[in-house]
Amino acid sequence: MALFKFAGVLRARVAQENAAKAEVARSRVAAGAAMAEVHRQSATLDEAEKAGYSTANALAVALATRQAMAAELSFAQGEAEEAEVIVENRKADLAAAARQRKAMEKLSERHAATRRHRADIAERAEVDDLTNGRYTASQRNQRKDRHGD
Repeated sequence: MALFKFAGVLRARVAQENAAKAEVARSRVAAGAAMAEVHRQSATLDEAEKAGYSTANALAVALATRQAMAAELSFAQGEAEEAEVIVENRKADLAAAARQRKAMEKLSERHAATRRHRADIAERAEVDDLTNGRYTASQRNQRKDRHGD
């Protein structure tokens, strides 16, 4: 029986799964960075709220600054949520790649089992032929001995 015809496809599926694992890792790093930015923005906003203001003008500037910080925090939270969605999508891609690889591995295993089975059958047939040949030869020799005496 020939070699497994889909060995190249199996290697490609393994490569796809490895690439998907790398994408999951990269997306997790990006999500972690986005979450760190949210924490940094939140801490900056908390610190800005603690400051005391001596004049109405300073208070107005502080309020405008805090509004801008709150907007940046909201944007960072949106980015973090998007990064988490991307992580989940990459995980789904990884799961799909793993299923495809496993399917090809099962096909490869069945192919190998079929090859082994056919090799066993061929070996048994050879042994049977040898055994039958020896038996036939011994039967002929016995007949010769009986008729020759």
